[in-house]
Amino acid sequence: MKYSDINWTVVRKSFPALKKYVYLDANEVSPIPQVVRRRVDRFYEQLENHGVMKWDLWEKETEKTRASVAKMIGSSKDDVAFTTHTSHGMNIIADMLKKYSHVVTMEDEYPTSTVPWLHRGYKVSFIKPVKHTYPIEHIRKNIPKGAKILVTSHVQYCTGFRQDLIALGKLCEELGLIFVANATQSIGVMPIDVKRAHIDFLTFAGYKWALSGFGIGALYIRKSNFKRFGTPLAGGESIHNPTQGENKKLNLRKDIRVLEIGTPFFQSIFALKASVEFLQKIGISNVQRRIFELNSYLRKRLEDSTIGVISPIDKKHWSGITVIDVSNPKKTAQMLEKKDVIISARKHGLRVTTHVYNNEKDIARLISALKVLV
Repeated sequence: MKYSDINWTVVRKSFPALKKYVYLDANEVSPIPQVVRRRVDRFYEQLENHGVMKWDLWEKETEKTRASVAKMIGSSKDDVAFTTHTSHGMNIIADMLKKYSHVVTMEDEYPTSTVPWLHRGYKVSFIKPVKHTYPIEHIRKNIPKGAKILVTSHVQYCTGFRQDLIALGKLCEELGLIFVANATQSIGVMPIDVKRAHIDFLTFAGYKWALSGFGIGALYIRKSNFKRFGTPLAGGESIHNPTQGENKKLNLRKDIRVLEIGTPFFQSIFALKASVEFLQKIGISNVQRRIFELNSYLRKRLEDSTIGVISPIDKKHWSGITVIDVSNPKKTAQMLEKKDVIISARKHGLRVTTHVYNNEKDIARLISALKVLV
């Protein structure tokens, strides 16, 4: 779809939450479009009226969802497994790589990217940022001796810094590092190509930018890595023909679906399918362009109001997150909420996010409220 052909007012109408709120908080939790709720409702209607009789249909739709997710990240569907959230995926990765002992990551990472490794006793080294950014050469200079795994978010949750995954992937290839990416703050709105970026493992959740609600995420594993490290867990659905009841042989699947160890969480998978198709119909590059367009408008209004911005100035590192410099972000966020302006506070300031459902009027209302409060 051409950018000029998109009616953003029509897109906005798909989100009933916008009737009440100025919702600028996709980095925390995003409201879902109506198409997602309708798809989940349809599943429960089928379950209510047919019990198990739609199982084959649900399995086929699950595989279509896998293909949609794979297309979104530039992978084969055979390299994608469904998870319940980012931490689920990161724990699987940490278990797969237990032969190693040293991880390097960024100081600004959310605990999801670090706790699974710390819990297993990995040595975790943290790279400090340069003015809230992580330039590639700065990372190169600060990779400690002995590190074998590099973990980073595509977009840092507390600053909005967007990493150049392709450049970082080249660095990891050059230095022989296993490249693990957390894409929760970018999936669905920032283009990702796991093959071009030489990403070994990627994990994300769908309840933020991907617009799919809770209880769904996905895990990408480069095929050569899956063959190399194998599966760290298995369950009833990990074997061939589990319904035959063979419980004395370890006849495991040979592909990544072995990680989907139990009964599929169909309702959440179908929510992800509906939201991904919603975003792909608009076009991920168009979604990114719209977000940057709104960010430009936001930053101009903030500048005119002499309100400082912490997020990177260089547009090549922009994301959907803009962090505003205020003295008491938590209190300010609470006061804005009373005015139905929804944003979140983090350690560096107020996080403001723009998504496809936002418009310039949302930003104008935010600025108007901030002028009174700040």
